Amino acid sequence: MTMGASRFGLKGGNIRCWCRSSSSAGESADRASRENGEEMTRGLRSCVYCGVAFAGTGRALYCSQRCRNRVYVERHREERRAYLLQRRALHPRPPRLVLPPRACEQCGQPFTPFRADARYCSARCRYQAFLQRHHT
Repeated sequence: MTMGASRFGLKGGNIRCWCRSSSSAGESADRASRENGEEMTRGLRSCVYCGVAFAGTGRALYCSQRCRNRVYVERHREERRAYLLQRRALHPRPPRLVLPPRACEQCGQPFTPFRADARYCSARCRYQAFLQRHHT
């Protein structure tokens, strides 16, 4: 098991990183520990979002891009809601047209269209009309 991995509750095979020191005393200590089969860990951090230990470098705060994206979404959720409410207030949707019922051109059944130019009651009738137009 690695020396630092046990502190974070990790198995020895999860994180492997050789530490190198610039001083000669540190190098001999590292070399001695490597010769004994022990590995040292460097930069173990815990993810700010999920708490998983990971080998971080530099200013890493998150273990993955997925955690980074989730934090971004949570941080900007309220801003996004406020923006959408403001946009809806400035540009309201027009009221839906209520059209009178008409007969389907394919089957003859009455239906209430959602669009002003609707000719068929369903996708099935529309497809059957297409087949009749192009394969007759």
